[in-house]
Amino acid sequence: PSGDATVAFAAAAVLARVWPQVRPLWYSLAVACALARVLSHAHFLSDVTVAGFLGWGAATWAWSRYVNTT
Repeated sequence: PSGDATVAFAAAAVLARVWPQVRPLWYSLAVACALARVLSHAHFLSDVTVAGFLGWGAATWAWSRYVNTT
């Protein structure tokens, strides 16, 4: 999977929780990053798709584990 896309989607997931009013912006930027990796022939679409789910899942898990502890 693409490390760039993983980080982009993880950051988007966290930023979407911190600033939910601009959630579409965060995810649009993550998708743009992933598409840039595909269009530059650095990764296949399947690579960035898996990376997106991994990044989103890791950030969601970390948020629920470490932020929502109260």
